[in-house]
Amino acid sequence: FAMETDAATAAAGLPDSEKELFQNILQHIQRDINCLTDDNRATRKRALEKIAAETVGKKPAIAPTVLHALFGVLLKNILRCVADPIEKNRELSVTLLQDFIRVAPPAPVSLAYIMPTMVARLGTKDVTEPSEEIRKQLLELVVAIMNARPEMVGAYIDEHASILQRCAADSFPDIKKAACTAVPVFARAVPDRFKMCAGPLAKAFLPCLAHQHAKVRSDAVDALSSILLHGDQAVMDDVMPLLAQKSADHAGAVRKALFTGAGMLAYSMPDRYSYWHRILPLLMIGEADELPELQQLARKLFDDAGAQYERENEQDIKEKLDFEKPVAGRPRLGCRLLVQHNLGKIVTPLLKDISDWSPDCRRQALRLMRVVITYAEDHVTLHLEKLLSGLCHAGQDDEVDLANQAVGCVELIGKMVPAATWAGVFLPLLSGPSLASSVRAGYLTALGGLIRGSGTDQITPVAGKLAAVLADPDACQTVDANVREELLISAADLIRVAGPGIAPHTDVLFTVLLSVLAVNPDLDARVCGLLDSLAAAAGISTQELYAKHTTAMLTTLTASHAEWTKHTHARLLFECLLGHAGPALGPTLPAVMAIFASTLNPDRDIDMRLGFFSLLTRLLTDPAQPLQAGGGLGSFIHDLVSKMIAPNLVWRGGRTASAVRTAALASLLSLLNSGAVTAEHVAGFIDTVMPQMLSSMDDDTPASRLIACHVVKALLTIGVTSFSGDYVRYDRLHKLYPELLKRLDDSNDDVRISAIEALRAAAACMTDGYDTQLYRAHLDGVVKGLLVHLDDPQPAVHNSVFEVLKVVAVVDGPLVTEIVQAVKHKHRNTALCDAVLAAAHS
Repeated sequence: FAMETDAATAAAGLPDSEKELFQNILQHIQRDINCLTDDNRATRKRALEKIAAETVGKKPAIAPTVLHALFGVLLKNILRCVADPIEKNRELSVTLLQDFIRVAPPAPVSLAYIMPTMVARLGTKDVTEPSEEIRKQLLELVVAIMNARPEMVGAYIDEHASILQRCAADSFPDIKKAACTAVPVFARAVPDRFKMCAGPLAKAFLPCLAHQHAKVRSDAVDALSSILLHGDQAVMDDVMPLLAQKSADHAGAVRKALFTGAGMLAYSMPDRYSYWHRILPLLMIGEADELPELQQLARKLFDDAGAQYERENEQDIKEKLDFEKPVAGRPRLGCRLLVQHNLGKIVTPLLKDISDWSPDCRRQALRLMRVVITYAEDHVTLHLEKLLSGLCHAGQDDEVDLANQAVGCVELIGKMVPAATWAGVFLPLLSGPSLASSVRAGYLTALGGLIRGSGTDQITPVAGKLAAVLADPDACQTVDANVREELLISAADLIRVAGPGIAPHTDVLFTVLLSVLAVNPDLDARVCGLLDSLAAAAGISTQELYAKHTTAMLTTLTASHAEWTKHTHARLLFECLLGHAGPALGPTLPAVMAIFASTLNPDRDIDMRLGFFSLLTRLLTDPAQPLQAGGGLGSFIHDLVSKMIAPNLVWRGGRTASAVRTAALASLLSLLNSGAVTAEHVAGFIDTVMPQMLSSMDDDTPASRLIACHVVKALLTIGVTSFSGDYVRYDRLHKLYPELLKRLDDSNDDVRISAIEALRAAAACMTDGYDTQLYRAHLDGVVKGLLVHLDDPQPAVHNSVFEVLKVVAVVDGPLVTEIVQAVKHKHRNTALCDAVLAAAHS
């Protein structure tokens, strides 16, 4: 009876011609309809197949109105088969439903039966349908109903939402994808009421963003974009952070879906003006994508959004639009205004992401930051301090590519913001007290980027301030490698960008560079190169640069030399200046010698004195002879020897005192070998140094004894007139030779040979006007002392002694002959004795 009633109702609306067809078909399949409830599975299967063949599968096709009427009669029986225990029967029933709906959309009354059945199979907590393929068919059926009857979706909004939520959590990827593609259809069908279910749907689809299949992720992005399009603030807060992470997805299709969805939101979202700060970053990060086609897509989408903004706000920005001049590569006005108006809300979370623990997050944030700065242009000034602080930290990232990206952002700021503006904001940060080394290094990195980004005309007015910041003692006197490196880079950038404009500030940079070199001598080549660049920028030679600033620097150093220790930076700077100034030292000798006189005082720190003696020795042995450049060294030689070197030769106990004596002797020897000392100079200080020379030749340290012998030889050679000519002068000579003869028995062969060479110089002082009769005893002692070592087993020793005896033989041949003949028979090798005798006879 119920069947007959349904049939009568269904046929009521048909024309007479179609009623007969309807009745014929219904009678033909009546038995099959009854078989749908048969206990035999095969019977049910055959019934479903025949019903399908006689209705939707009939050839030629039956009129849609007739099929619509048949569907109303068959619906309940087919829906009963959707829950059939046999999978094939369920599949046939769902397929039959799909075919009917495709040809004849269901009547509203039919949905009252269809939707509860769909919910029962798909939308419950424990999904009833076990087959993945059939679940997918059922979901496709639901989507088909939404497409066929969009006006009825609102009546069953909860049922649709429940089904989509459960399908989003399905383990079968194809069902997830189908659910994702269904969301936009659902949202378009009920745009006004969609907010009611947007939150639960968003939570259901968010896990799909992490699915291993890229297609699922990209479809999930599309679904969530549709949810956001019609969602509210709560949905935006939940979805946007996770959605933004997909900008770093390794699959280009996912990123493309993200940028496309962001473009849709920017163009079509009703409340977009409240959410620009969330939408714009998704578009701008696309412009930094690694794929050029995605960059172009994101740029076009943003450009379209900017054009729409211009149209919507034409009255407010009309003046700006009228005066806008197209510039190649510059974003359009609407895009720039959007970023500038929302800059504060964009920058704050972006700076947080820049310091995130994840390198990938930091990388994306820095890529986005560069695009944001490009659009914001000079409006970044409003947020300059926090921007630069964050980028300074990022510039010290352990990941090199991230650090380079951060520096690139800073360079862009330097290009966008006038140098006078960023200098006023940033330089106080760099000049702050007690900055940690890592922080200072980051600030210097940023400073270099700002300088590189600015032009010469911008940098020149603030070059003095920049140079003064680099001259901060905490920066230029540091031993921290990172700070030092960034300081040199910044100095190089300042010199290069400022060009001739750096000329008025060469004194500051000269001090900065030498201060760095003083602490880090291994940077000699690099710093000298920068000094050459500084001189070239100022239009002078490097030597002129030193000549221009050496005097002023020495004047500054002289004020504090009384407090210097080994580790005082001023001492290191003085040493560095003297080592590199060259001929520029000539005019400054009074100041240089005043500092040497103070620092070489025996009461000063031993380690510092050692350093200064080493410096003095290097200066005196330098082939360029910088101390003699002005010809004024001669006037300081007496004080240098008598007041600086000689007091340090006085014997004192201890190893460090011994090291000081050795260093002092080395400086004295270097001075004597420099060519600056004359016989007159020796005559002036010989009596001061003679006692120290005699004691030094008997020093415990072999090096001191060796150098002392060399010094004595040099004194005898240069100051021959101080050891010959009258009794007083010969008396100096007679005091020396016994000590030299003692050294012939030294344990060190080098000392012995050096002593013999000194004896030869002493013998040369006896050749002219020496009274052999008056001083016969001295000659006798010299010859006998030498003859002992003429038979030395060391060839170098006995050959050197032979040369000395030849000189003595010239002084008094008969005496030499007499003594040699007396001891000749005691020698193992008499050949050298015979040679000495021959020299004496000649």
